[in-house]
Amino acid sequence: MKRLVVILGIFFLVACGVQEVEFRGIDGTDGIDGIDGIDGLNSLVTFTALNSEAEICDSGSGYMFSSGLDANRNNILDVVERNMNYLNFVII
Repeated sequence: MKRLVVILGIFFLVACGVQEVEFRGIDGTDGIDGIDGIDGLNSLVTFTALNSEAEICDSGSGYMFSSGLDANRNNILDVVERNMNYLNFVII
């Protein structure tokens, strides 16, 4: 008999499912805002036409696409700012 009561009790608990209850307290007052962070760097992309003298371009024409962050903030993508891992060439 005990076994039947335990099995029925477990069956009843499983059949009822689980109900989530959320307890929320009263919101406190907001703190003061922190200081602003520094501005981020601009991303720049350059497109450079390649001539037939370039060692990269055998066909005599094409473009080099390079990108990077403007570290010195002069709005020009300098050679040292180029991300050489993402240098692309399109030969036409």
